[in-house]
Amino acid sequence: GSRERWIHLPKSVSIICKESDFMISCSQIAVRAMLIALCLCPVASADYVLGLQYDGTTDTSLVVNAGDTLTVNMLISETAPDTLLFVEGLGGGGGRIVRSGSANVSLQSVVANSGFDIESSPGPVLAGEVGSILASTISTIGLSGVGVGTSAIHIAQFKFTALGSAGQSATLTSALLGGTFIGNETFGTFTDLDALINSFGALDFTIAGTAVPETSSILLGCVSVVAAGFVGWRRRKNAESTVKI
Repeated sequence: GSRERWIHLPKSVSIICKESDFMISCSQIAVRAMLIALCLCPVASADYVLGLQYDGTTDTSLVVNAGDTLTVNMLISETAPDTLLFVEGLGGGGGRIVRSGSANVSLQSVVANSGFDIESSPGPVLAGEVGSILASTISTIGLSGVGVGTSAIHIAQFKFTALGSAGQSATLTSALLGGTFIGNETFGTFTDLDALINSFGALDFTIAGTAVPETSSILLGCVSVVAAGFVGWRRRKNAESTVKI
C-alpha cells in the first residue's frame, strides 16, 4: 500500500492524490464531490406551489384601465425551507396561465429567468390559456441549477395588456403544462416537481370605471319613463275634467 493524502489548496493548484504521481486537479475533485453530495442528498416531502405575483406589489387584486400592462411573475416555491428545491434548484421550469371572467388579456411577452439556457413555447394553446413557458438549462458551468439557495424560485415574467369595458373583471390562474411536458424539474436528481405541486396562484383585476348599461336596459328604462309620464298626464287631464264639471 500506497497512502492517500488530502491537501486543501485553491482551485488553480493541482495536487498529488496518490504517491503513484497520478495528478488530479482540485476542480475535478470539487465536481465529483458535488455529484456525490447530490446523489446522497435526502428528498424532503415538502409541498410545492406554482404561484403568481403582480410585479412590484403584494396585492393580488388590481383596478386597472383598459390598455394598461399587467406584469405577472411565475414562481415555484416549497413550503418547507432548506429542502430539495433549496439544495438543487431548477433544471427546468414552466407553466401556463389561464384566464376566466368577463375581462380579457392579450399576451405582450414572456421572458424566462436568465439562468435558463433554453426557452421554448409548449403549445398547442389549451382552452382559456393566455400565456405559457417551458424553459430548461443544460449548463455544465458550475454544476448549479437555477435558484439554488432559495425556496422560492422565479420561473418567468409575463406581460399582458388588460382588455375589457368598465366594471368587467377577470382572474388569472397558474396551471401545469400537462401532456408530455415536464415543466418543473430539479437540477440534481431530476425530480419531477409537477407531480408534487398541490397549490396554484391566482390574481384578479377589474377594469376601472362605472359599467355602462346594455342597450336593452337603456330602452327598457326609456319606455318606463315614457309610460310613467303618460299615466301622470292622464291623471291630471281627468282631474281637470272633473273640476270643470
